Amino acid sequence: MGIEIQILDWIQNIRTPFLDMVVPFITQLGNAGIIWILTAVVLLLIPSKRRSGIIMAVALIADLVLCNLVLKNLVARIRPYDINTAVSILIAKPLDYSFPSGHTAASFASVSALFFAREKKLWKIALVPAVLIAFTRLYLYVHYPTDILGGMVVGIVSGYIGLIIFQKNKRMLMRVMGICLIIIMLIFAYKMSSDSDADFGKSLSFFAMDTYMSLTVYGNDADKVIEEAKNLAEYYESLFSVNIDTSDVARLNSSQGQPVRVSEDTYELIEKSIEYSELSGGLFDITIYPVVKEWGFTTKEYNIPSDEMRGELLERIGYEKIHLMPDYSIMLDAGCEIDLGGIAKGFLSQKIIEVFKENNVPAAIVSLGGNVQTYGQKPDKTDYLVGISNPFKKDDTIGTVSVKEKSVVTSGSYQRYFEKNEKVYHHIMDTRTAAPAESGLVSVTVIADDGTYADAMSTALYIMGEDGAKEYQKSHPDIDIILINTLGEIWVSEGVVSDDLV
Repeated sequence: MGIEIQILDWIQNIRTPFLDMVVPFITQLGNAGIIWILTAVVLLLIPSKRRSGIIMAVALIADLVLCNLVLKNLVARIRPYDINTAVSILIAKPLDYSFPSGHTAASFASVSALFFAREKKLWKIALVPAVLIAFTRLYLYVHYPTDILGGMVVGIVSGYIGLIIFQKNKRMLMRVMGICLIIIMLIFAYKMSSDSDADFGKSLSFFAMDTYMSLTVYGNDADKVIEEAKNLAEYYESLFSVNIDTSDVARLNSSQGQPVRVSEDTYELIEKSIEYSELSGGLFDITIYPVVKEWGFTTKEYNIPSDEMRGELLERIGYEKIHLMPDYSIMLDAGCEIDLGGIAKGFLSQKIIEVFKENNVPAAIVSLGGNVQTYGQKPDKTDYLVGISNPFKKDDTIGTVSVKEKSVVTSGSYQRYFEKNEKVYHHIMDTRTAAPAESGLVSVTVIADDGTYADAMSTALYIMGEDGAKEYQKSHPDIDIILINTLGEIWVSEGVVSDDLV
């Protein structure tokens, strides 16, 4: 999978504004196989081409069964944009599985049917849009190269099946041309029903809060809703960033022990942060910022503090140094500084879900780096699949989890780190040592109803270590967890729904 992602990333390098405009139009020709279904209908209506039309119609039916009903559900492969969440998606994210490419399969089923029907000129003409449609699926980052190859194979096989069935049932099929037309329309209706949300969907990728964010919203008002969600992300960045001098957080960090009046959202998030600090015994703590800064993770000018310096840093952290006051005012003890980076994305995703609810959005996916939150129900009534990153192999997954209206948040030492003197130092700091946590874990995934809670607890459970995380989950069954330790061993709680992790 790593090589395939690299190929897709290379294709992204050839993107231009012109292609970004043209490619979505070309790919729409293959939506629900409409261009091929219409071609088959035209051929059926022309007496001299009726034989070719029937072979093509049967091929499309075979493709529907093999591709959409069997292989996609059997392989259950997640989409490449679920692996590389930083990529900008130009179309609404498809809600079905990735392998094989349905657009490619329908295209090559039609081309091969025309070839087997001995339409010497027509199949060559049809090959041009077929190849273009297949390529657009790579350009749009919605399919892996092997999805395209698989779609080609399925299409060619379907075309041959169309020929064989016609040869064995020639007289009967020629007599039921009207039935063939009806079947083709049913194929079209089925395909449209499975793609309907995508037709009214909108995807948008952008950079905010030091993270590549991707939002996909389905429904008639998708454009308006997704813009509202993006504006919310940018607004929260202006409140929560430690690097914006006018932000609430920056003003608190420079307050030198004086009260600061903040926005209602900032006050709410800091209040929740204190709640989760108490719940985790101080392992999650937003006052860790002086430690993170001293290690160089805020500037990428990495440094290993001395034991004496770490001792001084420990004196400056502790959620008890945050004082909530009336009228949305907050006071930090002198020397105390906060960073909401360990909880802000979860808070944002939860607030975005509230925007979706207010706007009656039927379905949506929020992807904020290692945070994924789903809302509503897919049109096929199946659950969402969320990939769990492989901490030992870039651009790969260890498996997927099946969720419905859940937040899935992963914290891992592989996400941000530096190496010095042949030792790796990661960004998840232990509040007890003022140093990177050495818990024996490399990745912790928390699945919960609330994005803010999941975000905070993924950090806390990582620091707790394997035994502590297991004990916490047993006493808090409202969450599920996936743990991966340094040996590559995977542990999942009982509530996790997965075909390849459990």
